Amino acid sequence: MKSMEKFMSYFTDDNNPSTWYKKGKSFYTQGKLQEAQNCVDKALKIDPSFSKAQELVRLIHKRNLVRELVEAGRQDHFEMSKEFIKQVDEDFFSALKTEAAYLRLKGNARAADWLENEAVRNLNLMKMMFG
Repeated sequence: MKSMEKFMSYFTDDNNPSTWYKKGKSFYTQGKLQEAQNCVDKALKIDPSFSKAQELVRLIHKRNLVRELVEAGRQDHFEMSKEFIKQVDEDFFSALKTEAAYLRLKGNARAADWLENEAVRNLNLMKMMFG
């Protein structure tokens, strides 16, 4: 019985950084980025070296960048800077795909299509120009 209690505390112990990481990951998957950020902040407050939480912070940041693209609507309304292009990497494209899937689930296929097609094409062009 003790081992089961220890196992369950892994998911419910507020003093365990893994608890906050798992909650944050769940919020991230649901597209609730602010809630995800709050949870990983708590995980990192408990254990600043927790690498999974650090990686989730990076993914949240990249996905927020993707959302900025979506909110801009069209590439001619989105001013990409060299600083933005420096942040485009594998994590960014992973966040882009995740956000497109999230938008599709929410019934916004048009925005998802735009992300999957135009954004990737234009980001690659910008990366070649500034890279």
